[in-house]
Amino acid sequence: MSSDSALPTRPADIPREISLGSLADAYHEHAGRLLGNRHRLGEPLTTEQHAAHTLAVLAYGTALTERAQSGRWIYVCEALATGTPAAQVAAAMDVHEDDLLVGLVLWAGNQRRFGHITDEQHAVVMELVACRGGAQWFAKRDENLQ
Repeated sequence: MSSDSALPTRPADIPREISLGSLADAYHEHAGRLLGNRHRLGEPLTTEQHAAHTLAVLAYGTALTERAQSGRWIYVCEALATGTPAAQVAAAMDVHEDDLLVGLVLWAGNQRRFGHITDEQHAVVMELVACRGGAQWFAKRDENLQ
């Protein structure tokens, strides 16, 4: 284990190149150290070590969550574009269908505003939302291709 002074104290301290698997491993390493300390397993942590491991587990957990969820709206679009109904996509994310669609609209608006997607790509996302995915999307897409 690296020295406590080298432990991250915020997500920005963690290099973006670290894989999700490595983030999960680091999270579990520090959480395990804290759990062991809580149950008096192994050598006790000093107050400073305990604080350092606590900040590290929070930083790694936050970075892991942010990175794991960063592509979720792209995957929502892909699922809807394959004809998967919005209700089924929402169930996969454990959210209400309306919340899924509102989230997708907000994401697409921000992506367009910051220049990450074009107006045409934004229009496709809005069509996916209007059709709520499923077979309606394919019918509308085929109409537009004719």
